Amino acid sequence: MDYEEFCVAVGFQYELLHKIYLTNKPIGQATNRKLMRDLRIYMVIGGMPQEVEAYLEKENLMMIF
Repeated sequence: MDYEEFCVAVGFQYELLHKIYLTNKPIGQATNRKLMRDLRIYMVIGGMPQEVEAYLEKENLMMIF
């Protein structure tokens, strides 16, 4: 899975990221922290469908490895 597919699968707001990109304006700290958290989760889990499914079932990164 690429990042967009991952966001759709786990319920992250990829559309928000795309809108922010198109406006080319700075974002607030809270929004930046949320988007960075989402990206880090993707980097840890990766695009493997089985791992994404395990993450969705447990919603705990420590339990999927």
